[in-house]
Amino acid sequence: MALKSLVIDASTVVYQVGTLEGNRFTAFASSTDDTLPKFFSILSPFLNHFHYQEIIFCEGPGKLLGIHSTLMFSRIAKIIHPHIRIYSYSTLALAAYMRNRLSLPSESLFCVPRNSTQYYVFDNNSIVFAENEILQRQKAPAYCLTTHRGTLNRAFIAITYDLRDYADILRTIIRPNEAVETIYDPQNEYKKSQRLRTSNDYQVP
Repeated sequence: MALKSLVIDASTVVYQVGTLEGNRFTAFASSTDDTLPKFFSILSPFLNHFHYQEIIFCEGPGKLLGIHSTLMFSRIAKIIHPHIRIYSYSTLALAAYMRNRLSLPSESLFCVPRNSTQYYVFDNNSIVFAENEILQRQKAPAYCLTTHRGTLNRAFIAITYDLRDYADILRTIIRPNEAVETIYDPQNEYKKSQRLRTSNDYQVP
């Protein structure tokens, strides 16, 4: 029986929520409305009736509000259901597969926004930073993942993605998200401080 996972991607202007089962992604919700309240109205029922072994979410780079909100949901879900595992994937890892599958012209650029003025640009097998002004002077067609509505350089050809098209590679790019998996425990923090104090007591002057 294939592992059933809840997948959440709120890193771009298109938020997507669904299940990953084997190599198939089935969407519960996918919208370009960019409305987080609606997004959370879809997620909230999962907290009390969770029938999945794991949560997989996009950790960015991308829309910070969406990423932080998804991280918060995952932490709450982990507290309520300690048995579940939390994984995340990078937009850059997904974008690398997108670039190969889109069959873009060989001379074109492919980039992902880092912030309002900088971009991650895929250059052969590496990723480099580029300023907005530099990309504007490029003559080659530039394709860019849309993460923020209305802030994309007009010289770019905007692209989005549907997770159904990349469901077969999702499991190959996820990794355990330690920020969520390691739940804060005051008792652990006390033990850590005790260990530090003990080691300092025996330092040679």
